[in-house]
Parts: sequence; structure tokens; C-alpha cells
Amino acid sequence: MEINERETCPVCNSKHELESASGYDCPKCGYRNAFVRYFAGDASYNLWQQKANRAKEQRYTLSNCFVLSSDSVAFISPDTHRLIEIFGDGRIFADKNVRQYSTCERNSALLYVDGTVKVLGDNSYRQCDVSDMEGIKYVLAAPNCTYAVNERGAVLVRGTPIDPVIKTWSDIRTIAYGSYHMLGLRNDGQVFIAGTMLDDFVVSEVEKWKDVRSIAAATDCCLALRRDGTVLFAGRKNDTRNAVDKWEEIISIAVDSSYVVGLTKKGKVKLAGNSKSFLDMGRSEAANWTDVLAISCSRSGIGAINKDGEVLLSGTMVGHIENIKKIWNEKVTI
Repeated sequence: MEINERETCPVCNSKHELESASGYDCPKCGYRNAFVRYFAGDASYNLWQQKANRAKEQRYTLSNCFVLSSDSVAFISPDTHRLIEIFGDGRIFADKNVRQYSTCERNSALLYVDGTVKVLGDNSYRQCDVSDMEGIKYVLAAPNCTYAVNERGAVLVRGTPIDPVIKTWSDIRTIAYGSYHMLGLRNDGQVFIAGTMLDDFVVSEVEKWKDVRSIAAATDCCLALRRDGTVLFAGRKNDTRNAVDKWEEIISIAVDSSYVVGLTKKGKVKLAGNSKSFLDMGRSEAANWTDVLAISCSRSGIGAINKDGEVLLSGTMVGHIENIKKIWNEKVTI
């Protein structure tokens, strides 16, 4: 094998010129054999590429390290599991040993490395009563309910769920919700749907989905990223966001009431939606971003982290950008 010093780490994009204990391993994220140049054959290279892609997903996508809310930006270091949330008014919330973070208008849910959960905020529906939860691998904060997926793939509920049938789902990996419906992604790549949708054909479309890697939902639509990098959309037939059907080489997705946001393998941001709508509010600027590692969106806009560790924001949060950037530069290390 030979080392290629011109290459960057396939997981975190660090340059090989950094010093490390091993010339092959990345000194920043610790990914092993990041800088190997030659392989025994195609099978060996394909295996290396698959492992690198899975590691990158876990670092930036599946771990939900970057979360944009209506008035804040939250980041979890994939290396230290330290959470920091920066609000537009300058407030800071921090915690440690956090694996995943989910937030909505009423509540914030924290999943810790040890599989326990804490929910902060309104408890009108008993959605904060999660002290007995353990062995959790994914958590989702919704306005009237907290949803959690345990290690066995069962969905646990605290509060008032969109549909009680959710508690009967099995072999679930992750979940997503809109205002009136919920999606559940099974380990085999199929998708469950529950709740009340605007059109019956949306349900029938979602039930056909296979080979899905990740899911997302907004008030009136469902979204899926397939393992081959293509994207599936189910919503109103005249919805301009259905242009995602033509996308390829996507590694991450997000959706709000205005746009579907996709991150390509090359770090570019793709948008599907109506840029002339009054709901745009500057969101379309995100289509110009490059070298992006992580994306997120909320009802206030679209956010991203680029390979230089900078936070990018568009939408109605524009008035808070400089304040958030200042604190981000002081407190956050990618």
C-alpha cells in the first residue's frame, strides 16, 4: 500500500498533511486507513469506500449532529458528544455525553450516549416523563408527544401520539413526523406510515417505498432517501417539491413547508420548491452553498456546516446570523 498525501479524509475532509500516529489514519476524526492509495483489487476498494460512506453518514447525517430550529442552531461533536445550542438572542445551552438532539416549538429531547433520555419544556401531555426510558437509539420531540426507538426497534411513546398504531411497529431504525402523520423506517429499508394524510394516494405511495436509507417529513409531505442516492417524494400532485424525483448522488435530505433540501456527494446543496413563493424568505440562497458537510432546515430557514467548520444560514434567521456566527466561532470546533 502507498499513502497519497494529496488526498483528504473521506469522512471529515481533513488534509493528510496533518501529523498522526499512523500515516494511514486520519488524525482529526480517527478514521482508520483514510489515506490509503492502492488496494488489492476492486473488491478491496469497494469495501473501503462502503465503510468510509457509512462512517461519514454516522458522523454527519445519521447522528443528527446539526439541528436548526426556529431560533437556534445546535451542534453535537461526533468526537466528544458535547452539545451546544446557540440562540439568535445570544443564549447558549450546553450538555455533555449527548448522542442525538431533537427539538420542536414546545420541547427539546436529548438522547445520551448511555441510551437514556431527557426532555425539556412543556409537560402538558406528560411528554417529559421519560425517566424510565433506557436502551434508546433514536428520539424525536413533537409538540404533544415524545417518541423514542429502543434497541429492539420498538417505538415508545410519552404524551399523545399522532396515531396509537405507532406503538405496534417493529424493527424500526428511525422515525419522522409531520403535523398529522408519522413515518417509521425499518431496518430492511421499508417505510411505515400512520396518521391522517391530505390524500389517500400519499399513503399508497409511501407503502411502496423500498431500499430507503433515511426519511424526513413536513406538514403536508413525506420524503425518503434511497440507498442508491435517489430521493422519493409523496405529497400533493402539483407540489413543486416533487422535482426531487430527478435527483441523484444525494447523501442527506431535509424538508420544510417551502423546500426539499438535498446534500450531494460533492458537498453541494440542491433545492426543490417554488423560489418565487413568499415563503422563500431568502431560503433559495442555500442553492449557492458549496463544500457542505451537514444540512438542516426548520420553519425559519435552511442551515448548513461547510468543510471549514463555518455555519451557513438562510431564511428568516438572517437577522441573527452575525450573532450566531460570532458565538459559533468561539464555541464550536468541527
